[in-house]
Amino acid sequence: MRKHFGLLVAGILPLLVQAQTTPAKITQVTVYPGMAKVERQLHVGAGEKELIIPCLSALFDADSLRIQTDNGIRFGDIRIQNVPVERAPECADSPQNKRIRELEEQIAAANAEIQAGNIALDYLRRFPGDKNAAAPLTAVEPLRRQSQDLLNKQAQTERRMGLLNKELANLTAERDEQSGNVREVRSVSIRVAAAQEGNLQLQYMVPGAGWAPVYRATLDTRSGNLRIDKHAQVSQRSGEEWQQVSLVLSTTQPNQFNRLPFASAWQLDLRQPEPVYAMPKLAPVPSPAMAAKAVSVTGSRRTAEADFDISVFQGAFSAEYKIPGKVSLPSDGRKLSYALEQVQQTAEVLTRILPAQNNSAWLLARFDRPAGSWPQGQLQLYRDQEYISQMPLNFGTEEKVELPFGKDEKILVSVTPTRKDAEDKGFTGSRQQQTLKHAYRITNQHQQPRVIQVLEATPVALHQEIKVEKQITPAFTETDWNKQAGVSVWKFTLAPGQSSDLSATYQISFPKEPGISGLR
Repeated sequence: MRKHFGLLVAGILPLLVQAQTTPAKITQVTVYPGMAKVERQLHVGAGEKELIIPCLSALFDADSLRIQTDNGIRFGDIRIQNVPVERAPECADSPQNKRIRELEEQIAAANAEIQAGNIALDYLRRFPGDKNAAAPLTAVEPLRRQSQDLLNKQAQTERRMGLLNKELANLTAERDEQSGNVREVRSVSIRVAAAQEGNLQLQYMVPGAGWAPVYRATLDTRSGNLRIDKHAQVSQRSGEEWQQVSLVLSTTQPNQFNRLPFASAWQLDLRQPEPVYAMPKLAPVPSPAMAAKAVSVTGSRRTAEADFDISVFQGAFSAEYKIPGKVSLPSDGRKLSYALEQVQQTAEVLTRILPAQNNSAWLLARFDRPAGSWPQGQLQLYRDQEYISQMPLNFGTEEKVELPFGKDEKILVSVTPTRKDAEDKGFTGSRQQQTLKHAYRITNQHQQPRVIQVLEATPVALHQEIKVEKQITPAFTETDWNKQAGVSVWKFTLAPGQSSDLSATYQISFPKEPGISGLR
């Protein structure tokens, strides 16, 4: 049985020198939208009195620190201290810092090589000999070759050192930018009373981490099989290197608003006249120098920020995804991708046409909304293994979902220009009647049948004086499609090479005065 305790912070006090410094290995990280929970574990030997856990992120929330121990281990006060990175070289173990140290060593070696070459060249310049007599060619030629080799090596070394200096400057600037000039690490000192050996776990929340969903939908147009792959892009700038840890991704937002709504009374009163306010006098605009003095500077420390928009998780069902195996995620903000799950669906594949708008045909997949959590994210669309496009995915709450998979170039749409006839009606000619006729021909040039869906916007009278008569050939399959008044559908299957003719005639009668709006 374990004991679980909350945090008791005794303040930012100096750590005791005689305490044992014990690194605590990160065992699991749970990444939420905008932050992460880090769990560490270390072994406590029997008789331990105090532990110092170094190299923690200086950004973690001290109030979120929690300690858990095995039986036989008790702990007392907890003390926290921030230490400059320069005073904690054992904490600079990130790949980035290791590369910086390697570059510094290579630059030092190159500089030593150049200095040694200068010494050798200086010696050759002062090579002893009879300056009053011409030196024999056999003695001069080896000297010339040695000098040339040394000068060539020096030039190569100087070029190499220039490249190393450039890479070092870029890496150093990148490190400073990523850390937000927070050049500190944090150590935690814990007083313990260990009657026997065991383990101690600590966990805390740290900002600067996040993840976002990325999707890929692949449609087989012949079988209607639809595969949706869900991936996650994860990055972190927490100031800690996550090496070989268990990674869990959660859609829960720990910092979301958590206050019950207040029930207020409903009160009615007579409306009071609005008071008249005098125009206030405008204060003089301060000069830039004065404005600068009014700014309160609290320090140069910058809190790490997440690289993702956490609003994509609003309305999503709470879910957790455990990434298989152990993963490593550096604290440099780079985005790494992990596969989460794959869903297989049988979709209805159809071609949708809106001929009154244009003569293009669009291939759609219509399917049941997959179960589970589907936060908003970018969706890549593939049709028969060919990339089509990318679009935002937002399933919403509808039971049926539609995804567009590009234009269907083998469905031809021929539109006859709209014919309009107008004439006066009524005993006194006080009314006017207009007749409009739409005609379309749909042809399937595929080698297999295609389900066709043609949408037609029919006129809807919003006044009793407006009369509408319709002649539809063939009859609509569905009216008020998707609960939209006036939107009707022809739905049919076309065999390979087959064509279908559709027509809609509308007779619209209305008063000449005041007339009618909305005619097309």
